[in-house]
Amino acid sequence: MSASRIIRLAAVAVLLVAVRPAMALDSTSVLTVNGRGALALSSSAAAGYQSYFAHSCPLVLAAHESGSRVTQTVGPDDNCLTGHVDFQRYIAATLARCEGGTRYGECWIVAIGREVVWQGPVRATKGKWTPRTSRQFSAVLSGRVPNGSGGRMFEQTIGLLTWRKGDRTADMTFAPDSVYGTCTGALTLAKDAADGTPSAFELTCSKMGKVAGAFDVGPDGRTGAGAGSGANARHFDLVVLPHPEAVAKK
Repeated sequence: MSASRIIRLAAVAVLLVAVRPAMALDSTSVLTVNGRGALALSSSAAAGYQSYFAHSCPLVLAAHESGSRVTQTVGPDDNCLTGHVDFQRYIAATLARCEGGTRYGECWIVAIGREVVWQGPVRATKGKWTPRTSRQFSAVLSGRVPNGSGGRMFEQTIGLLTWRKGDRTADMTFAPDSVYGTCTGALTLAKDAADGTPSAFELTCSKMGKVAGAFDVGPDGRTGAGAGSGANARHFDLVVLPHPEAVAKK
């Protein structure tokens, strides 16, 4: 993280203390670290943007200035206290993780909680991971995985799900990831999926092995979310996103 970024974060720390304990979101408190200008997200970053807002407990979202990647911090579903989150801590950590994955350039805050704080238009560009037909959808695989020091980190990879003819089985392929490797697999709808019966999915990741779990299909019969596990009982979440009309409008 650059020295100028550390100075800006220090200024934010002072502003954030002023709004505690209620932690009401004040745009002036994030002005020095939020992005500005037009942000064109790559197809994989756009899917990450969508998945952040689809999460039940979104905390902080950052994007590289090039639009090539986004990094999100989310909270636990069963204890989501977004009104009392230490945003100073999570803003700095999210920016550091985002910039750690790129060789050049800086990352900036896009959203805090569910509020977009990026000052300017945010749009998606078409690319390899953009759905191209009505049978194809963006998919997100995420999980808590070992970080090599005894702890766990949040890791996410973007992919595409394509329904086969008949809409009972879908093929999935995910972007290569440094932790997961390359993941491919399938989702098969249960006969009574429309009535709430969980469906099954299974993936094989070149670095993580098999990941299998149950998937709840939404009212449209094509998108939804599920949870599974892999080697060493690691927890994974699979989300299939609706087709976006636009990533964001501001």
